[in-house]
This record gives sequence, C-alpha cells and structure tokens, in this order.
Amino acid sequence: MLSFFNQLSIRHKLLVSFAGILLIPLIALIYSNYLQNQKKELDEKIEWANKLENKLYQIIITRQRFLQYESTTPDFFKNNSTELLEKEKQLRKDINQLLASVEHVKTLLADPTKNNLDSTFQTFLSGCRYFDTLITIIKQKGIEDYGLEGNMRSIAHQLEGSDNRHLSQILQIRRKEKDFLLRKKEADKIAWENLVNEYSNSLKNQTATEKILRTYIASFYELYAIELKIGNNQSGIRSQMLLAHEESIKQMSSFSSALLQYSSFKSTTILILQVVSNSLGFILSLVFAILIAFHITQPILQLSRSMHEATLATPTMDMTEMKDLAERSDEVGLLTRQYNKLLQQIKSSFFIIRQNAQTLEESNKKLQTLNTELKNRESYLEILNSQKDKFLSMISHDMRGPLVSIMGFMDFYKDNFNSLTEEELQFVSVNMNTHLKRVVEMLDGMLLWSRSQTGELKAQHQILQLDNLVHEVVEIAKPIASQKDISIKTVLIPATIWADKNMVQFMVRNLISNATKFSHPKSSISVSLEKTEKGPRLVVKDNGVGIPAENLQHLFDGHVNKSTFGTAQEQGVGLGIVLCKDFITKCFGNIQIESEVGVGTTVYLQFPTPSTIQPTIEV
Repeated sequence: MLSFFNQLSIRHKLLVSFAGILLIPLIALIYSNYLQNQKKELDEKIEWANKLENKLYQIIITRQRFLQYESTTPDFFKNNSTELLEKEKQLRKDINQLLASVEHVKTLLADPTKNNLDSTFQTFLSGCRYFDTLITIIKQKGIEDYGLEGNMRSIAHQLEGSDNRHLSQILQIRRKEKDFLLRKKEADKIAWENLVNEYSNSLKNQTATEKILRTYIASFYELYAIELKIGNNQSGIRSQMLLAHEESIKQMSSFSSALLQYSSFKSTTILILQVVSNSLGFILSLVFAILIAFHITQPILQLSRSMHEATLATPTMDMTEMKDLAERSDEVGLLTRQYNKLLQQIKSSFFIIRQNAQTLEESNKKLQTLNTELKNRESYLEILNSQKDKFLSMISHDMRGPLVSIMGFMDFYKDNFNSLTEEELQFVSVNMNTHLKRVVEMLDGMLLWSRSQTGELKAQHQILQLDNLVHEVVEIAKPIASQKDISIKTVLIPATIWADKNMVQFMVRNLISNATKFSHPKSSISVSLEKTEKGPRLVVKDNGVGIPAENLQHLFDGHVNKSTFGTAQEQGVGLGIVLCKDFITKCFGNIQIESEVGVGTTVYLQFPTPSTIQPTIEV
C-alpha cells in the first residue's frame, strides 16, 4: 500500500489525502449523532418521571382539599360528586396512563430501581383504595339531613318532642353531641355519656321516651364507630391513606433521584464520548494530514532548509550536501545537484571568512580587557576627586575660622607680651586651647569620615550592654550640658546588642552633643531605651530649635552637610549625622529622625537583638 502511494504523483497524493481527511470527521459526526439521539431519549424519560411525580403531588393535594372542604358540603351528598372529586378522577386517569408506559422506562434502569417503581405503583393503588373507602364511609356518615348523622338528628327531634319536661337535659345532650361531631375528642364523648346516663336515670314509666333514647344512643355509637374508622392524621383509614401517600411520594422521589442520577451519569458519559469522538476525529484527521504532508513535502522542506542555511551562511555552520535527494530523477533531484555545486563554492568562501573572524575576535577581547581596566581606574579617580573636594570644602569652611582665631590670638600675644595681665593671659590661653581642640576634633572627624567612605573602617562586633554604655556617655556629657544649664534625663532598661563599641559610643555621644548644641538654655534632654519587636531602641529627644523640613529630607543623602551654629553659637563639622547613618548601618540597625521647627527633635536608633545577627559577621 505504501509503495503504491509512493508511486503516485504529488497531485494524486493530495487527492487521496483530502478524501481520507474528510472521511474521518464524517465517521465521528455519525457517531456523535447516535449519541445525541440517546441523550434525547434519556431526556424524554426524565420528563416522564417529572410528570408522574407532579401528578402524584397534585392528586394528594386534591384529596386533602376535598376531605378538608367539600366532604362536609350538602352538594357532595346530593350529587355524589364535586369539582375536586372530578379533578381527582382525571388525575388518577392521567397517572394510570403514565404508569401504563412504565415498562418502556424500566429498560434504562437497574433492578433495584425497577422494583422501587413497582412499589410506587402498588402504594399508589393502596392510596386510591383508601380514598375510595373514605368516600363510601363519609357518605354513610352523612351530615345534617343525610346519612347516619341525619338519621340521628331526626331521632333527636323525636326525643325532644316526646319529653318536654326534660327538654333542658336533652338540649345539653344535643350540645355535647355537636361538640363531639365538631371536635371528635374523647372528652366530649365521655361528657355526652354522663349526660345520657343522668337523663336515662331520670326517666320513670316513660316507655316511649326510653325507646327513642335507646335508638338515639345506638345511632350515636354507630356514628362514633364510623368516626373511629375514618380516624384522623394519626389513626383510622385517613391515617393509612396519608401513610400510603407519603410512601408513594417517598418511593417516587427515590425513583426520580435514581433516574436523575443515572441520567446525569449517562449524560456525562454521552458528553465525554461526544467530546472524545469529535476530538479523536479531529486529532486523527490532523495526524493523517500531518503524516501525508510530511511524506509529500519532506524532501522539498529538507532541501529548502539546507538552502536557507546557505543564505544565512556563517563561517561556523556545518553545511552538508544533500546526496540522498541528488539521486532522485525528478525535479527535486535536479535542483539538489545544482544546490550541491553552489554549496561547494560557499564552503570555500566560509573557510577564508572563519580565519579572518578568529583574528578579529582575539583583538576584540584585548580591547574589552583594556576598556574594563580604564573604567575601574576612572571610578577610583572619581572617588578620590570627590574626597578631595569634600576635604577642601570642609577645610575652607569649618577649619578656617578656628585657625584664623588662633592666629589672631597669637598676634595679640606677640604684640602685647610684656603688657598682658594674668587674666588676659588666661583668656588668650583658654581661647587658643578651645580653638585648637576644635581643629583637632574636626581633623579626627574628617579622618574618621574618610576611612568610613573608603571602606578602611571595619566594625568589630561584640556583645554590648547598651544601657551601661549609654549611661557612661551621658555622665561624660552632663558637665558640658550644665554649662548651658541643660539637664539630661535618662530612662534606661537592660538591653543587650551585638555591635561595635566605638561606633555605638560615637553615635550616642554625637546625638547627645547635637541635642545639647541645639537646645535652649535651662531646658532638658531625654535619653531613653525602649523594647520593640525588632530589638532595643535608643531615643534621644530635645526641645530645641528643630530642623526645617527641607533640610530634614536631605540629612542622609550621603553628602557632607554644611555645619550650623547652635543656640550658644557652637559650631560643628557637619559630619556627625552622616557618620551616625553609616555606623548604624554597619551595626545592622537603622536611624530615624522626627523634627519640627520651634518644637524640638527626636532621634531613634534601632538596634537588632543578638539572636537575629550572626556573631561571626564582620562589616
């Protein structure tokens, strides 16, 4: 078969392939239509079950309404029929017609479900028999002028006419009789019997009246027996009829549920089979089309790919000749042989190009290495230049003032050496000492900042008792704060951290120094330790001048800030807060500042707990 197909021309192969592709979906469509017919038949059975269940509900409701409303109307006893009874007969006829086709439905169900449907039919017939019996008994019982109740009423009238002396007793008996007929309670019957016995004992030598009374009593007990036979929702034929109705509804619901479950399963199965058949038909058609297309076009595609690779020719491509196609005697073979000749020429050109490309690649690698080295040196020079500019800015701005002051005092001392008093000498020496300490402090700060920026300063972490360390710094800072009559209040709780001791001391010292510098005389500074979920937190709060919002947002930009004068004209270097930011980062914490002009500033130093830090980390 395959050899015959290979001998066909491309046109004939395409014709055979098209016919096969159409045949597979046609078969799938026929099978899908067969499944759809099964689904339609199943839907008809569901509709049949719903109709039957609906009719059962209707006939039960109709019977209950008849017994409740029309069974005590004179029209029923006159005409032996009512509107609800006619409706009940029609519903019974409809149900019998539906049940007549039950064998057609059973073919879809399992044996237990079939038996359940048979039980529903038998229970329905039992309910019909109970209802018919109730109709007969109700007619026998009667009302007013009909049946046994009408006969007893006539006898009671005779009794009333035969004994005028005891008319009040007779009327009491009649009242209890009506109470019993209305409410059908045993207590009313007992009360009636007591009144009858009392009345019977009062009769003496009234033979005619006693005879009528006995007839009246016999009629009442006969009526009582009928009432017991009719019963109510808990006893008698009426109770049996209700039970039969409930059982038929229960069995019908069970049957409907089973049929619905089977229908759901069958519908799902049909749907799956339809999807599978349609999908399988599509897939088979697609696979068949792909196989045929591959068989027909594979030689052409093979040649086309090879030619495309040749058009994208690069020196690294491995282009092989199409020897198997070149042996063909058709147009594909002729085209392949021409392509092989062209391929030989391309290979020769590629060999030359490959050699030149290798040389260029080596040169390019050398240039890339040189370019990387230049960029690294450029970055390093930019850092050095930035450090130089910052140093020059600090020296020209912050150190020039103290040095000029020292020179002024030296000139004054030189020019007035012999005429200076002891107080003037002390004034000059104290001020020169203050300015020299300021210069040394600035140089130390700039050196520390420079080492931090270039990465030379490493953090030496250890376990620290933060509350003790803060206490030591505060004690040293109190004399300086007292010069401005500023008090430092502390609230310190035990707190253990993992950090560099010198860095922590510098940060605490700098924050207290800043708070002192920018606080008004006779004010106070609060230094406290708090416990947070992240770890210990140091809070330094003052009531000083505050920081403007435009300056606050640039405090941590990484630039050296221009120093500002304190409330007593104290001058700083502008490095402290930048170093605090750098040091707290090296200690794996963070810094936060809240400030308002004229109100004061609060600084938060958040430290992690030692348990969250690896003790071996070195920053």
